[in-house]
Amino acid sequence: MKLIFFILLLTIDLPAQINVEYYLENAYKNNVELKNIKNRNEQNTLQLNIDKSESEGMNIYLTGNYLISPYYDGGKIKITQNPTANAIGYDIGITNGGLYSALINVEKKIITSSISDIFKNKNRIQKAIINYDSLTFKREVTKQVIELYIQAYFTYKLYLNSKRINTILNKQYQTLRLLLNNGSVNSTDILLFLIEIKNQNIIESQYLLDYKINLLLLNNVCGINDTSSVVLDTVNNYNFYDRYNFSYKYSLDSLNYENLQELYEIKYKPQLTLFFNSGLNALEINNIQRKFGLSAGLNLQIPLYDGNQKELTKQQSIIQLKSINEYKFNYEKLLISQRQISELKIGNLEKSLNNYKSQLQDYESVINQSFNSLSNGNLSVTDYLTLLRSYYLINEQFINATKDYCTEKNNLSYWEQR
Repeated sequence: MKLIFFILLLTIDLPAQINVEYYLENAYKNNVELKNIKNRNEQNTLQLNIDKSESEGMNIYLTGNYLISPYYDGGKIKITQNPTANAIGYDIGITNGGLYSALINVEKKIITSSISDIFKNKNRIQKAIINYDSLTFKREVTKQVIELYIQAYFTYKLYLNSKRINTILNKQYQTLRLLLNNGSVNSTDILLFLIEIKNQNIIESQYLLDYKINLLLLNNVCGINDTSSVVLDTVNNYNFYDRYNFSYKYSLDSLNYENLQELYEIKYKPQLTLFFNSGLNALEINNIQRKFGLSAGLNLQIPLYDGNQKELTKQQSIIQLKSINEYKFNYEKLLISQRQISELKIGNLEKSLNNYKSQLQDYESVINQSFNSLSNGNLSVTDYLTLLRSYYLINEQFINATKDYCTEKNNLSYWEQR
């Protein structure tokens, strides 16, 4: 018999109990934005190689030219290096009759150390920004998941509260039916109980629907494709947030603007380029097979004046950095204010929760006595149901206040800088 009972127990579809860590783990794994941040890291690594190639790499390319410069002379079109004085065409000193070339060209920048350092600094800053964005978005996802989890968890608590009242009403309804046979209560009292039970059934069904909807919203945010019934575990702590500095964003913005100014000023640095080419390079087609050769040299470029653009852009950067510092100062004040607000709300909610607990204890004692009075005919059904409704509403307020308390604890943990 015990074996049969155990087998039956295993076949019952009991709802699984899941904690908030399960949802956070799935949210981190499935969130599209967090995946995109990993892609940005890979792109940044590739950009470093591109910048390195641009500042230090060698540029190799092919060029080809075919140019003819004919003359109209004596009623005929001629291609010659010795046109007559009456011939019409370009000055022979410019074209020498044509250009025939097919060259392989090589260019290499010589002075690159300072430019390379600027690009490497750019990559380091971008990597730091991406890592900070990852921490920021993970923090936002954590906050959103915990808030949805709390909402779903306490909606289920409201459903259980309504179910509990409904159980009490149904049990007492059966007792009243027995009293009806004894003449202790009348049919109107029974009808009032039935009306209250039906009303409570509606409330219970609504809370169950709300719970299922909130659970679906939680699953959607976490990327979970599961519609099975689960029971959420309570949240005992809110230390799910990584170490984080809210104002570090503004430090990164400052570094980024300074680097952008350095990148802009690269064109003002002396540029020394080594060049080399080899191949065919001829002005006339005669003996063209002997016109293969090579050449090499250096190209130096030193900017002298640009209409004061460099100084003006530097002043723009200084103004921008000043604005960033002002935003940082205001944001730090906001952080302090947000923490103070959460602490005040938590303190007030703790007092409210203690009051609710005291009221519920008193109500439970009174309800037990009141039903005995109802059974003895010393209390009307209307008064008893009014008392039971008040008890239900206080319990509902207690659950909602507990939800608000947990939400504020999560907010405080979110705003704290560790």
